[in-house]
Amino acid sequence: MRRIAMLLVFASAGCAAGSGGDETSAPRDVPGDLAAEGALAGDDDGDAPGTPDVPATPVGPVASVSARDGHTCAIDTAGVPWCFGAGSRSQLGDGGITSRPTPSPAVLFEGKAAAIAPGGSHTCALREDGAVLCWGDGTRGQVGIGAAAAGTVAAPAEVTALGTGGVRAVASGLDHACAVKADGTLWCWGANDAGALGDGSYTDRSEPVQVLASVSSVSAGFRHTCAVTVGAAQCWGANDHGELGDGTTIGRAAPGAVGKLSGEVVAAGAGGAHTCVIRSGGALACWGSNDHGQLGTGERSDSPNPDPKAVPGMDAGVESVAAGGAHTCAIKTGALWCWGSGLLGQVGDGTQADRFSPAQVTGVPGPVTAVAAGRDHTCAIGAGGRLWCWGDGGRGQLGRGSTAGSGLPVQVP
Repeated sequence: MRRIAMLLVFASAGCAAGSGGDETSAPRDVPGDLAAEGALAGDDDGDAPGTPDVPATPVGPVASVSARDGHTCAIDTAGVPWCFGAGSRSQLGDGGITSRPTPSPAVLFEGKAAAIAPGGSHTCALREDGAVLCWGDGTRGQVGIGAAAAGTVAAPAEVTALGTGGVRAVASGLDHACAVKADGTLWCWGANDAGALGDGSYTDRSEPVQVLASVSSVSAGFRHTCAVTVGAAQCWGANDHGELGDGTTIGRAAPGAVGKLSGEVVAAGAGGAHTCVIRSGGALACWGSNDHGQLGTGERSDSPNPDPKAVPGMDAGVESVAAGGAHTCAIKTGALWCWGSGLLGQVGDGTQADRFSPAQVTGVPGPVTAVAAGRDHTCAIGAGGRLWCWGDGGRGQLGRGSTAGSGLPVQVP
């Protein structure tokens, strides 16, 4: 069942401070406190709307957090992965098919997790020993363990084709995943109808295929992928909105350089149909879809933006960037800033307005050390390793014990 309606009621508060000259879409008049229970008319998992509050399981301090669509995963300081939100395809790692609005440890995951990457309905994690394990929906090959896993994989399964102990990073798109091995080679698997795997074909792969060498990091968007190679950015896959940054709107199934991008690239963040990179010195540039202001340039546009654009106010000091469905967040010198689509509260300023320029999210006690952007929600790690989430909560992805959304950061118990 597709989500057909959602009402969010936000706390009465002024907008967070933004960069100079910030423009927004007209804010909705939404009085009151937090979103009411039962506000969700339907969701993708077929769960009953308005899931009631349930007792929370304490997570404790977390070291990392990641989100892509309807579920969120974090790793605590002991290396235990916790997931919450949509669970109909066993993507939470507990062996069940139940959505969970409170954090639940991925009890079937053996060993300590070093990184985790939730996708649309699957999850992949990097174990401390360098092995990659995936679980959840495998209908497009996104769990990476071969054609035999063409359905739901309930328990974490090792992606053995990557070898043993040789992976240093993992990323998930909606229906595909990628990993960077210790030798710098990039491998991808899963859905490939848009060319997101980068192997020159449009054929789904149920096991990893090598894409590039000399890769330092990778980010998987919904249907495109970007990698950082020796200070440069390369992207491939869907390009309807210019998300590949090559000056065109023509998709491609093999890596290609991002054009008109000066300076050394140190990190990339791929989202729904837009991409951002951090250059040396902490300058941020974005390109692709800007229909909700997700490029942060101070304006919105229904036209594709296939060339990189500098983000005003983000010309230095940016430490991390996360691109969601149609919003973007960045950490700059320990402070969190978000912009783009705010309809479901994902910008975190207490309104339902789109933000066309970066606006500071003041509800997360700093310093902020990590941020993750899902389709319509956001999570960040603040002082003391505490996890905070906001935006769409319709599948429990905020971890607050219900399917209520929030326009302001809410601490995950």
